[in-house]
Amino acid sequence: MNGYSRRDFILAGAAAAAAVLSPSAALAGGVGQPGQDAAATGSSDFGTENQCGDPHGDSESLSFDPLKVQQWVSGQTKAAFEPRIEKFPDSLLAASAGYLNMTRSANEDDISRMLALFDLPFKWENGKSVPFCAAGVSYVAAMVYARQAGARSFSSAVLRNHLGDIDRHHFYPSPSVQDMLYVAMGKRRWLSRATALKHDTRPKPGWLVIFDWDADGVPDHVGLVEDAIADKLKTIEFNTAATIAGNQVNGGAIARRERDYDRRILGFVRTEIVRPV
Repeated sequence: MNGYSRRDFILAGAAAAAAVLSPSAALAGGVGQPGQDAAATGSSDFGTENQCGDPHGDSESLSFDPLKVQQWVSGQTKAAFEPRIEKFPDSLLAASAGYLNMTRSANEDDISRMLALFDLPFKWENGKSVPFCAAGVSYVAAMVYARQAGARSFSSAVLRNHLGDIDRHHFYPSPSVQDMLYVAMGKRRWLSRATALKHDTRPKPGWLVIFDWDADGVPDHVGLVEDAIADKLKTIEFNTAATIAGNQVNGGAIARRERDYDRRILGFVRTEIVRPV
């Protein structure tokens, strides 16, 4: 990578995409937002990050090929992008709800398909599980666009053909929470929790919420906002604990959660934003 980190690579690509959509905005504003929004940095290790579905859970390691993901997302083989789904946040929530209560132990085939979208195994060779919070959200988003396009099969190859639609219209589909964040910053779809509080902006249903459990500026987990009530967020999350009560360490489920709206929430990806603002 000639001394550049994955963050540099992804941000540069996102800035270039933003410039194509709105050259004046990209030149005037640069990448992301100033201050705390741009300070959310992750590991510079190429294609490697840790994800964790709950505050007290064990981290799971993700290793992937970001160049391959970018090639799929770029839509190089597409003749044209699909029309934007106007109520995509609602469609994404409704489709995600169809996977509620699935777990690694009971639904290996379903979760394997989510990971296979990004050419990832269900488990690593050492027997450890592959995290799927970001891969799961991306998979369901691809299903939403494939259904709109009238797809008759939903193989990884078919779904990959819609990753570019998701990126163009809503968010960067990836198995990486960090890359989702970086591209959202580059395309000005990112809203930090601090900025949301400052401007009294209430998170909307269907936005992505990115968690930072130890508040170190490095994203750990992503979910979907279902509702925002006072100091709580109701979410749908992939690769989390199965219930709100009880053991919050053992993840691997797709479940509704209720999270405190505190400093462990890094911010949000606004999935209804198309062009840089």
